[in-house]
Amino acid sequence: MPTTPPGTVFARSVVDRATVDHSLAGARDRCFWIDDVGARPGRPALSGAHATDLLVVGGGYCGLWTAVLAKQRDPGQRVVLIEGHRVGWAASGRNGGFCAASITHG
Repeated sequence: MPTTPPGTVFARSVVDRATVDHSLAGARDRCFWIDDVGARPGRPALSGAHATDLLVVGGGYCGLWTAVLAKQRDPGQRVVLIEGHRVGWAASGRNGGFCAASITHG
């Protein structure tokens, strides 16, 4: 009975680094769904004292949706959303790891 070598096909098959570099030449490290948005104006850092009913930390899709739902449920509520980089930038603005070559992951 033949045995299967351990690891995934990717671990068993070594690819020349020059081949990888050539394949990725011209590729951009960007979020697909915000790639064509264009330049967005910068915003100043939050400073000073602010009163809020709800502070949402993180401008990913979950944080944005939380802020939107909070305002829909109570439009008079003061909602502040803070983001350390750019709205939609982190994991929820990328594939977040759900894109995989294998359903069984090896």
